[in-house]
Amino acid sequence: MSEVLLVCLSEPTTALQLLQAAQTIADDLRNAHIEVLVVRIPPEATIMPTEEILSKGDRAAIRNAETARAAQLRHIYDAWFAQLASKDARAEWIDVEGLPGKEISARGARADLVIIDRLPEPINQFAKDALNAALFDCGRPVLVIPPVPVATLGKHVAIAWKDDSRAIKAVIPAMRYFGAAEISVLVGYRGDVVPNAIPAPISERGVLAKLYPIAIDSDPFGQALLAKAREIGADLLVMGAYVHSPLREMIFGGVTRYVLHHAELPVLMRH
Repeated sequence: MSEVLLVCLSEPTTALQLLQAAQTIADDLRNAHIEVLVVRIPPEATIMPTEEILSKGDRAAIRNAETARAAQLRHIYDAWFAQLASKDARAEWIDVEGLPGKEISARGARADLVIIDRLPEPINQFAKDALNAALFDCGRPVLVIPPVPVATLGKHVAIAWKDDSRAIKAVIPAMRYFGAAEISVLVGYRGDVVPNAIPAPISERGVLAKLYPIAIDSDPFGQALLAKAREIGADLLVMGAYVHSPLREMIFGGVTRYVLHHAELPVLMRH
C-alpha cells in the first residue's frame, strides 16, 4: 500500500526544502505518493476588520499576486520533479483557491504525513491557521521544516520524551520513516532524580538509543531542547504537540510554541 505525503507549499524561499524532505522520505519508503498543495488565498479573505469591501482594483491586485506566487512555486516544483524522473517518483501538483487552514484540514486527514513550513517571522494569520490545521485537525504526524538550509534529514533523530500518548504517537511514525537513524532520547527532569533508563515504549521496540537528561530550570524548556539537539548533532527532533486550550483559536503550549518559533532543524510532531 502506498503512503501519501502531503507537502504544503507557501513561500518560494522555502519550497525546495519541503520538496527535498518529501523526496528523502519517499526514497526510504520506496512506495509513496507525494501530493504538493498550493493554496491561493481569495481576495475576500484578506479584508481587514476595519474594511467593508475591496475595490475592483484591490481585488485584481491580490488575485494577481497570488497567481504569481503560485507560478513561482510551480516553477520550483517542475525543476524538482524533473530531476526525479529517473526514480519512478509519483508526485501530483494541486493548486486551489481557498483558505489554507480549511484546505489542509481536509486534505491532510487523507494523508499519512503532512510536511509544512515552520512559522515565519513576522507571523501572518494564514500561516498560523495552516500550521494549526496541520497539527491539530488532521490527526496525522506533521513534519515542520525550518526556513534555513537542511543538510540531512533523519540520520540522527532526537526524541523529546514526555510520558504520555502524544509522545508515543510522534515516535511511532519516526521509527517508520527514519528506522535506520541514530537515536537520542532527551528527557526533562526536576530536582535530584535524574532519569537513567530509556523509556519503555522506545526500548520495547528494540531501538538502541542514547539518553540525555535535561534539567528543567527557569529558562524555557523548548530552548533547552533545541540547544541539546544542536549540541549532539541531531538533524530531526521528534516530539508531541501540546496546547492549553481546546478551542479552535488555540494557543500553542509553551514548549510547542517555542520550538515552532525557533527550531532550526526539522521537527516531527503529533498531537
